[in-house]
Amino acid sequence: MNQKQKFFTNFLNILSNILDTSGQDSIRKVIEFLRNLNKDDFTNDLHYEYYRRYVGPKLSVINKEYVVKVFGRSIKKRTSTRIYISDHYIVITFIVDAKNMTKYVFVVGINDDGKLFVNKIFLEPVDADIVSQENGCELYIVQDEEIQRILQFEYNAVQEDIVVDTEGAYRVQGEVVIEAMNGPCDLHSEVDYSPEVKEYIDSIYRSIVAANLQVKGFSIEMRRWYIVLPLAVKRGVGDDDKVRMAKAIELAIGNQITVGGLKFRYNIYISTVCRYGETYCDLLIRVDPECVNDEHDACMYIYNQIHSAINELKVSTFRHVLGNHVIEVRNVYSNSMIIEPQLPDEIRELAEMIAQLRAIEIHRDRYCVDKDSEIVISHNEHGITRVRFNKPFLVNIRTTAVGPDYPFEINRILLSKLLKQFISKEKKET
Repeated sequence: MNQKQKFFTNFLNILSNILDTSGQDSIRKVIEFLRNLNKDDFTNDLHYEYYRRYVGPKLSVINKEYVVKVFGRSIKKRTSTRIYISDHYIVITFIVDAKNMTKYVFVVGINDDGKLFVNKIFLEPVDADIVSQENGCELYIVQDEEIQRILQFEYNAVQEDIVVDTEGAYRVQGEVVIEAMNGPCDLHSEVDYSPEVKEYIDSIYRSIVAANLQVKGFSIEMRRWYIVLPLAVKRGVGDDDKVRMAKAIELAIGNQITVGGLKFRYNIYISTVCRYGETYCDLLIRVDPECVNDEHDACMYIYNQIHSAINELKVSTFRHVLGNHVIEVRNVYSNSMIIEPQLPDEIRELAEMIAQLRAIEIHRDRYCVDKDSEIVISHNEHGITRVRFNKPFLVNIRTTAVGPDYPFEINRILLSKLLKQFISKEKKET
C-alpha cells in the first residue's frame, strides 16, 4: 500500500495481490506491510504509540531463536507467529514459549474514520483458512464475524442514527457496545430473583431468630450469613447431632414467630467451625426463610413492599462516561436502584438493633428501554451517535472485550507522555 494513503477500507482488498502469491513471499510482504504502518495510519497518537511500543518490536523478532531450560538441559527453540486477515481486522499472535503458552494476541482494525486502531485481546480466531506457512509463521484468511465474536459483539452498527430491532450486541461507536436482550423488561421480576433482595429478607429473618435466642439466654454474634454461638459444641460433632440441634432450637423458639402482626416461617440449619487449638467449636445457625402465599406472611409482605417502592420509580435520564465516550441514557428505568421497604416499626427496630438493617442497594448496569427511550453517545473524534429501539429491551452498555492487561499498558503510555510533557516544560522554565 502506498504510505501516502491515509484511509483504509478493506484489508483483503489492500493485500489481495500479496495474498495471491504463495509461501514465504506472501508472509514476508504482509509482515512488511505491518512494519511500515506509521503515525498517520492510526486513529490517534495513543493507538499509534501502543502499536509502536507493544506490536512493532515483536514484528522485528519473528522466527527468533531462544533457549529454554528443561531438566537442566538447554534446548533451542524459535518464536512462532500466526497472522489472521479479514476484511476489517488483522489479528497477530506471537507465541514466545509454546510449552508454557506465553502468547500475545493483538488486533489491528479499521476504525469508523478509516484509520486504524489496535487492541490486545485474549483469544485468537478458531475458524480460519490457512494461506501459507513458512519459517515459524502462518498466514490465515478469516471472516470478520470470527473476530467480532472474540471482541464480543455481533453487529457492526456504526452510524449516526441506529434503530435496534432485534436482540444482540451492537458496536455503535468506537469500542462502545450496546447489548439488547429480549424478555420482560420488568423491574419487579428483576428484583424478585436478585441476591440483594434475598440477602435483605434473610437478614430480617436472622434478626428475628437471633432476638428470640437472646431471650432464651444465649450469647450470640451476628455474621453476614449466620448467627454464631461461639465455642458452643465440642469438636467432632456428627451430622446427625447437628440435625438434632437444629430441631431442638426450632422446638425452643418455634419455626414460626409472629412480630408486628406478620408471621415469620423458616427452617434452621446447623454447621460448625473449629478454631485452631480450641476444644470447642463455633455453632453456625443458618436461617432459611419460607415464603407462603398468605397476607400475614412476612416474606410475601416484604416482597409486596418492595414492589410498591418500585411502582413509585419514574423514567429518568442517566449520564455516565465509558472510556472517553460520554453516554446519555434517556427516558429509561434503571436496574440500579436503592429500595427502602416500609416495615412495621416493631420489625424495623428489632432488625436494626440486631443486624443494622440497611436499604436494599441493587447495582445493575442495565436499563429497561422502549420506543420512547434514546441512548446518545458523544466523542470528540467520533461525533454523536443516537440509538433508538423499536420495542422494549433490557439493555446494558459496555466496551468490546480486550485483554486484561491492555488497560494497564495504556496507563503506562499515558503516564509516560504526561511525564515527558512535564519534563519538557520544566526544562523551558529553567
